Amino acid sequence: MTIQFEKQYTGTSMNRPEFDRLVKAVDRDIAKGDNVIIIFDSVSRMSRNAAEGVEQYFEWYNKGVALIFLNERYIDTEVFKAAIDQLNMLVKLCSLLFKELRKAESSVC
Repeated sequence: MTIQFEKQYTGTSMNRPEFDRLVKAVDRDIAKGDNVIIIFDSVSRMSRNAAEGVEQYFEWYNKGVALIFLNERYIDTEVFKAAIDQLNMLVKLCSLLFKELRKAESSVC
């Protein structure tokens, strides 16, 4: 497991060589098969703007990187994954309920 703690980067600077090194290190560790966890003080340290932040978040999320934001724990990747899992369970339950309603409806007619 690789844990990388990055808090000194500002998201607003166009020139972010340390962040670029982080991205390369993450890709290298993923290629080696390591589990990667990145801890930021705040989501603002990850990107220059919201659109870039969402893109980077999902790029890493889809690669299996765990992101932890100390000041915004509600957007940690584990929290997001749990919410998606709950939503998927709800969709499955609604689907089952709909099928049962259709069966009951067809047996009445």
